[in-house]
Amino acid sequence: MKKNIAILLVALSNTLFGLDMEVTGAYDYFRSLPEGSWNGNNGAYVSLNTGAPVLDFLDFQLGGSFGIYNWDGQDNIVFENTSNPMYQGFITTGFTYKENQYTLGLVYDWMFTSNYTVFNVAPAVDQLRGKFGYQMCNSEIGVWGTYRLDTSTKNAQGLPVKFRAISQASVFITHRFSKCAQGTVWLGVPTDDGLMESGKKPGEILAGFEVRAPLGPCLFLDAHGSYLRAREYVGCERTRNYQANITVGITYLFGDRCQGMYSTYQPVANNSNFLLDTNINL
Repeated sequence: MKKNIAILLVALSNTLFGLDMEVTGAYDYFRSLPEGSWNGNNGAYVSLNTGAPVLDFLDFQLGGSFGIYNWDGQDNIVFENTSNPMYQGFITTGFTYKENQYTLGLVYDWMFTSNYTVFNVAPAVDQLRGKFGYQMCNSEIGVWGTYRLDTSTKNAQGLPVKFRAISQASVFITHRFSKCAQGTVWLGVPTDDGLMESGKKPGEILAGFEVRAPLGPCLFLDAHGSYLRAREYVGCERTRNYQANITVGITYLFGDRCQGMYSTYQPVANNSNFLLDTNINL
């Protein structure tokens, strides 16, 4: 019995020793297609991203976040719970495969909400997110993208409002500096038709960035953002059919490895890498 307990403790300690973990607290602003002509959302979230090697060439990651937005409440079309804040959370899990200079990651993202957007509903939607990169000295180039999964339909004032993730594909480049500092930029396009009009994309072009700057041995300033340009509309409709996100936060990294050394190859889902489509906005 004692021998089995000792073996279990050794296995647990080895797992914890190989575990990469980072905790982030951040300010977050975003607006998505459901906002339409209404204001975007301001708030803050906390996130946890963990990863551990499973095999020499394979890593597992699991993370999540939870945010509270519009702390003083928000107007909505159903005129209910206008003093309540909006809640949004993400769960991300998946694997990363490494082979020489190549890295391939695939994760499943799930978004859950409450008092969400001007419709004051609680949709839950999901997507797959993949990333493939090639390492060259201190830089990495590659592609990443998302694929929508389920559609969530909610009722708001008799309107059947649909929500789902936007499928997209982007090219990216990452450069790593000294002391774990790094920056990433990407450019892409939606790859699937939108919910508003058959045969038309939910946007024209997507751009985004991620930046990490060291504040101490394990403390970092993180920022990311994205912008999805609205497709061509007549008149003022274009002003309510774009998406935007900007986030600034502080991250603490447990351990002595920069960015988890690929165990957390992809970040937890957020409003820059999980874009939302809808069939109605006002």
